[in-house]
Amino acid sequence: ARGFAQNNQVEVVDLSENLIGDAGACAILEALQQSHKICHLIMNAAELTDESGMLVVDLMNRHPQLIFVGNENNFSEEMNAEISKLVIEKMHVLANKKTF
Repeated sequence: ARGFAQNNQVEVVDLSENLIGDAGACAILEALQQSHKICHLIMNAAELTDESGMLVVDLMNRHPQLIFVGNENNFSEEMNAEISKLVIEKMHVLANKKTF
């Protein structure tokens, strides 16, 4: 997990369909706290619960450019709503920065 934070080239991390669960996700999310290059974190079907969901929310709040995608996990409806709200807000910010 530390390798993600130390690598300044990685912008997208996709750990989908790896049954990492909360313990693995927490280690990865903690390591990513130090990385400011990663802008897409994808963890579909990774057996995540609200425990790691809270860290996802914290990480997205600390890193304005970070978008999280995590479908087919075990988040509560409330956690799904909170993560979705943050993603939508970030997408609006990105859309407003685009120049056509």
